[in-house]
Amino acid sequence: VERVNALTNPSAQLDKPQHAVFTPDGEKLIVANWENQTVTIYDLGEMKLLTVIPPPSHLRSQKPHGMAVSPCGNFLAIAYGAAKRFGRAL
Repeated sequence: VERVNALTNPSAQLDKPQHAVFTPDGEKLIVANWENQTVTIYDLGEMKLLTVIPPPSHLRSQKPHGMAVSPCGNFLAIAYGAAKRFGRAL
């Protein structure tokens, strides 16, 4: 059985998504949005937005470039600053 779902705006609050990862349990999808630097988290069972996390104030000018979830699911690492003219952060 093939299952295809789509997250669409405006309810998904996507803003040029740059990277997406599944949580280790496969129940949630985490998306880093390039344009507004937010992180959005979705419940895949209900296909709905759970939360929008704004960037820390000191990273508002940075762009999220990639991310990873720890195997235990307790930590999320996001790499910021894909351009040479901006500082880097993790």
